[in-house]
Amino acid sequence: MTNTRKIPGWAWAVSGLLVGVAGAWIVVEYTVAINQPANGGQSIAVQQQNQVAAEQEQAQAQQQASQQEIANLKTENQQAQTTEADQQAELVKQQELAQLFTIGNTLQDYYNKIRAAQNLGSASCPYGSQCEVNFWAQLANNVNSGTSYELTYNSLTGQQNSGTYSDAAMTAEKQLETLVFAPYAAGVTSTDSDAVKIKKILDFIDANLTYERDMQETPRAPAETLGLKSGDCKSYSILASAAFSVAGVHSAVMQVENASGTVGHAMVLVQSSETLPLAEYYSDLTSMGLPAGRWWVIEPQYTYEEQQQHPDWFAQWKLEHVAQVALR
Repeated sequence: MTNTRKIPGWAWAVSGLLVGVAGAWIVVEYTVAINQPANGGQSIAVQQQNQVAAEQEQAQAQQQASQQEIANLKTENQQAQTTEADQQAELVKQQELAQLFTIGNTLQDYYNKIRAAQNLGSASCPYGSQCEVNFWAQLANNVNSGTSYELTYNSLTGQQNSGTYSDAAMTAEKQLETLVFAPYAAGVTSTDSDAVKIKKILDFIDANLTYERDMQETPRAPAETLGLKSGDCKSYSILASAAFSVAGVHSAVMQVENASGTVGHAMVLVQSSETLPLAEYYSDLTSMGLPAGRWWVIEPQYTYEEQQQHPDWFAQWKLEHVAQVALR
C-alpha cells in the first residue's frame, strides 16, 4: 500500500500568496518599464538643448572675440597713424626751428657795418651812454628799410638801391614774427592778454637761448642772437623788447647800474593797461622820454614766473638810460 502525504491547505495558501506577490511585482516592473523610455527620452532632449545652448554661447563668445580683435587692430592702426603724424609734425617743427636760428651773410655783414659806423665805445658814443641805448632800440626795431642806418650802410658799401639789404631785412622781420606767432615757437595769438604774450615770449627765450658774457660788449640784433642761440644781457634785452613790440606790447630797453656805479646791466621795460604781477615798476618815466604811465621792469633772462621770485635782483639796480622800441 502506497503512503501518500497530503499537502496542507495553509501551504497552498502561502504558495498562492507568493504567486500573487510575484505577479504584482511583474506588473509594477512592467509598468515602470513602459514609462521609463519617456523619462529617458526627456533627459536626452534636455542634454541636446544644453549642448546646443553651449555651442551657441561659444559661437557668440568667438564672435565677440573677433569683434574685439578687429577693434584692437583699428585702435593700433589709429595709434600708429597718430604716432607717425606726430613724428612727422615734430620733424617739420625741428626743420622750421632750424630756419629760425639762422642768419644770412648779407644780414650779418650789414649789422657789422652798422656797428662799425656807430663807433660804439668811442668818445662820440661811449659804452653805457644814452647813445648806445638808443642804438639798442634801433637794433630791436630791425633798423628798418629807409632809416638812416640803412643809408649809412649803402654809403659804406656802394650798394644804393640794390635791394640786397632790403631782402635780408624782410627775412629778419619774418624771422622775428615767426618767433612770436608760430605755434612751434612762442605761439602768441591775437586773443592773448599782455601777460600771456610776455610769458610765452620769455618761456621761448628761456628754453632756446643760453646766456653768454660778451667780452667785446657787442650789442646784437635779434636775428644775430637767434643765429648764435646765445647772448649777453644787451642781446637778450634787444631780442625780448623786439619780440614784445611785434606781439603788440609796448616796450623799451634800459641800461642800469648798481649803487656804486661799477657794474652795468641791461633789462627791458613794458607798459600795459593790465595790472601785471611783476616785481618792480616805475610809476612815471616821462622825464626820460617815455610815454606817461606805469612801466614794469623785466629781466629777459628769467621766465615770467621767476620775475616775482627774485625781488632783491631788481632792487639793486638804478635806471640810467632808456629808449623806447617802436610798436610794430
